[in-house]
Amino acid sequence: IKDRFDFPKQSTRAEVMRRYRLVFEHDRAGRLVEAHEFEHLVIARERFDPVLLDELLRDVASIVKIDDDNV
Repeated sequence: IKDRFDFPKQSTRAEVMRRYRLVFEHDRAGRLVEAHEFEHLVIARERFDPVLLDELLRDVASIVKIDDDNV
């Protein structure tokens, strides 16, 4: 989920997370079946296209850390 949203959207990351949680907890009919929240997930940097890494740093820098070998 992005850190900031483009105009005209005024939502914050926290609001979007809250809404996802609400739907996930209350809708047992199958929506968001494959929505998973990950923390401390590490993936080898070589698996990412450089353009995607740039996009991650631009849009979700508060929750993504990129070092020499891992994302």
